[in-house]
Amino acid sequence: MGTRFCTSCGAPIQPGKKFCMRCGAPIADASPAPDSTSPAPPTRMPSTAPGSPARADAAPTDIPAPQPAKRPGTGTIVAIVAAVLLALVLVFLIAWSASGNALPWQAGADQAQKATGEKSEAAKRKAAQKKAAEDKRKAEEAKEKAAEAEAEAEAKAKAEAEQKAEAAAQAQRDAEKNAEDAQFKGQLVLYYNRLSDYDSRIASCANTFNKTYLSGDYAARSSAASDCYSLEQSIQGDVSSFAGIQVPEGSAYASQHASIQRCLADLQSRIGCIASAWTTDLAYDDPAPHKDQILAPITAGNNPHTSKSIALQDYQDVYPTIKF
Repeated sequence: MGTRFCTSCGAPIQPGKKFCMRCGAPIADASPAPDSTSPAPPTRMPSTAPGSPARADAAPTDIPAPQPAKRPGTGTIVAIVAAVLLALVLVFLIAWSASGNALPWQAGADQAQKATGEKSEAAKRKAAQKKAAEDKRKAEEAKEKAAEAEAEAEAKAKAEAEQKAEAAAQAQRDAEKNAEDAQFKGQLVLYYNRLSDYDSRIASCANTFNKTYLSGDYAARSSAASDCYSLEQSIQGDVSSFAGIQVPEGSAYASQHASIQRCLADLQSRIGCIASAWTTDLAYDDPAPHKDQILAPITAGNNPHTSKSIALQDYQDVYPTIKF
């Protein structure tokens, strides 16, 4: 058996080796060198059909001579070296990646992806912060509006409650005022109803005075004077008690009160003049010579132009105006 040579680089291959020691090519690619001791392949004779005689003029077939093995060129060697280096690089990269390290192009991609992710996360955070701020602002606005609405509702409720309370208080005051006015009116009516009676009794006393003040019957004059004094005391008592009546503030009967008080004063003045005249009259057993002196109190209360009692005229003017 002859020596084998690498078909890639032409280096002799040692027996038992699987790869070329020079270029690393597999031994399967190696071919044996031509051996001078090996028998040459038999010359193939042209085949003839069976039974056909060989033609003497048949041309002999050319048998190619064995070619010597070609040595690999520089391009082939460079390609093999590049393939080996590429394989080594691939093995290194695989081992590098298997150890958890990023490949160079992956590092750039990872960094770009990381940067993109960071930008995306930053944008998300910014958007989330913006949304949170907007939500917070809206929540605060809603809270403020709710507080304002609540304050307005409370103020409105308070105002309504105050109005209701004021209305109730006013109604109470009105009721009390009405009750007080009703009581006040009752008091006035009581005195008002006595006015006409007093007026009639004073007129009767005046008539009796005119008939008896010059009489020589002292007993008759004394009896008439006694009736006059009794009426004067009654009127004086009403004048005093009426003066103690307080007029309620804003009363609807204030004018009636003033008119009744004025009429009582007129009645007191009229009866007072007659009572004074009787007092003078009773001082004499015979009053006739003392007529002017006896009538002096009455004359003093008359209007000098009409000779009518001023108090009587005023009473007649005021009394008809009193209405309830």
